[in-house]
Amino acid sequence: MLGNQKPVEDDPAEFRETNRDDFADIPAKQPVKSILFVDDEEPVRRLFKEALEKFGYQVRLATNGNEAIELFRKDPDDLIITDIFMPEKDGHTLILEVKQDFPDTPIFAITGKKFFDTQMELDIAKTLGAIKVFTKPCKLSQLLASIRELSV
Repeated sequence: MLGNQKPVEDDPAEFRETNRDDFADIPAKQPVKSILFVDDEEPVRRLFKEALEKFGYQVRLATNGNEAIELFRKDPDDLIITDIFMPEKDGHTLILEVKQDFPDTPIFAITGKKFFDTQMELDIAKTLGAIKVFTKPCKLSQLLASIRELSV
């Protein structure tokens, strides 16, 4: 630094001259508003729907991957949370299909089956494109924190 010059970051003029147009080419993340929750167990669907709606999210439900992909293609949600083990179309196949056609869609995978290698199934889900994985029962606080991270 030469003489009495202040570092640029301390110059309030720099902040006054900055406006929104300077950042127009940087995409802003949109907050998650709608969630498609996919699980074959009705009590689990109901529990997650009630809990997530209490925090202001719009939640649609699907009972399997086929139903979920049909709903999502008609009206995409901001986030998909899917169980892995379901009849007709499992969560792995759902993740793969969504990521092929909608690669920017965030997906969380969740499973509670203990008679399979749960960690391996969650690792497969991540490999297919799930950005977060959870085991049931999962803490609502962890799920909410992960949803909020998508909006930051």
